[in-house]
Amino acid sequence: MQDGARTLEAVYGNVAPKLRANFKNMHPLLELIMVEHIYGRVLSRPLVGLRMRELCTLSILAGQNVPLQMVSHLRGSMRCGATREETDTVVEQTGLSWGDEALAQARTVRDDTWAKEKRDKEKKAAAAAAATSRRRPPA
Repeated sequence: MQDGARTLEAVYGNVAPKLRANFKNMHPLLELIMVEHIYGRVLSRPLVGLRMRELCTLSILAGQNVPLQMVSHLRGSMRCGATREETDTVVEQTGLSWGDEALAQARTVRDDTWAKEKRDKEKKAAAAAAATSRRRPPA
């Protein structure tokens, strides 16, 4: 269970506890299956690292029109060490396996995700700048 919990936290970051609670609320065994089997036995296995497993997961989800899951694993890939270029390459290959419509959907999800992250960073930077300026004594 520990390997699965660690892997799940590596992929989902600070939203891992909420995800686990959501699965447990659906059915207590779902959380157990997710942590012990999917993230423990499957995604924590040796030989292929978590970065590559996440990129493979992203490639599968990119063609299936499941935007919430794709966003989670797009971010998860980055949390596990993938570069933006690697995730973009995976998305751009979607059309080869899944067709042009799937490629267009995957690009939209990717672009919306990066745009939201950029807006969030800008908001945090603006809030930090405002907090700093409030703390400075007048000259």
